[in-house]
Amino acid sequence: MKKIIVPTDFSYASKDAFLFALDIAATINATVEVVHIYSGSFNTQRPYTIKAGMGRYESLMDDLKTFVQIEGEGNVAVKPKAAVSYQAIGGATEKNLIKLSDDPSTLMLVMGMTGASVSKERIVGSVSRVISQKANCPVLLVPKGANFKGFKHILFASDYDSVEAKFLRKAVDFSKPFKATMHFIHVQEENDWDLNIALEDRLFKYLFAEGDPQFAFNMATIDAKTVTKGLNQYIEENEIDLAIMVAHKRNLWERIMHKSITKAMAITTKVPILVYHKDYFEK
Repeated sequence: MKKIIVPTDFSYASKDAFLFALDIAATINATVEVVHIYSGSFNTQRPYTIKAGMGRYESLMDDLKTFVQIEGEGNVAVKPKAAVSYQAIGGATEKNLIKLSDDPSTLMLVMGMTGASVSKERIVGSVSRVISQKANCPVLLVPKGANFKGFKHILFASDYDSVEAKFLRKAVDFSKPFKATMHFIHVQEENDWDLNIALEDRLFKYLFAEGDPQFAFNMATIDAKTVTKGLNQYIEENEIDLAIMVAHKRNLWERIMHKSITKAMAITTKVPILVYHKDYFEK
């Protein structure tokens, strides 16, 4: 059975990511594995205190046991919606998470991210940002406080590099269990009709390659001063539940991640972002 990996530093953001992962796992029939890497650089927001009478590993495992417990009304423990396991791993955070992403049984990594009200490093989190660019499986970045309500409308943020059959197929396949409407959106910062026509042609060739698509979809080109402003506006106006992006150099993801990130990544406070790294399609 496929599993969803949720790294935790015992923060509220990682707890939100865990709860989000449970709902997804229940929908797609996957398990959830919570992982704490205790000798790396994960953004632990407090010094770790070892419990009396325990070694470090035993103390961490006890904290993980508490972390995966779900409380309902009246602080009564409730059964998780999907099977849950947990482990503590010693070593470098990024190296271990990338190793976990290489496991054929890993469906995705689900990582929490903080809001856009403070510094660059806190917007997505330095580890989340690096892993989203290097992991060999999809990475879902979950905004703090996000509640899973299903994915009824999924946005695929497109540019010329990402509108390829292998990328589109993964996005569409992911949407199927949720019966979502797909929104293929291109944001142009400058008028480039030749590029727009080429993008539309690629999309139509994929979508209608085997007859009429068996899912609802919308296509749109948006004029905006910046990519993120255009995406934010579309997300708000169309009640988007999830944004999908493909991460590789010199493309839309790279531009979003490195242009005025403190203001631009306000998108991350609104909806989860599912990131596919290009190397994922070349394994």
